[in-house]
Amino acid sequence: MFLILIFLFALIAAYIINKTSKSKMKLSNIPENVLFFYSMDNCPYCETMETLLENINIEIFKINLKTDFSIEYSTDNTEYKRLSKEISLDGYPTLVFNNSVKVGSMSEEELKKFLNINL
Repeated sequence: MFLILIFLFALIAAYIINKTSKSKMKLSNIPENVLFFYSMDNCPYCETMETLLENINIEIFKINLKTDFSIEYSTDNTEYKRLSKEISLDGYPTLVFNNSVKVGSMSEEELKKFLNINL
């Protein structure tokens, strides 16, 4: 029984390490100074973030999960679409910018700090 518990713990640890390293590795593929914005239909936090992002003067690639589980993209950039599928998400909204990830809604001040810009 003890060996089974150790084996299960090792499997869980390997999964967590693998998931984390994959996400970190894929972040480096996102073009610099391009914000990847993952949102979802009927998500109030996503709507709040979208409103804040309207005042941002940077390139934003929006990836929106529709209620029918299809994906809608803000532009038809094939490379951005491919890259967007490589990121593991932990929730919505998710913002990926310059090798950093922020999950969840944030205030205007937090957004400024995350993007390192003045609004």
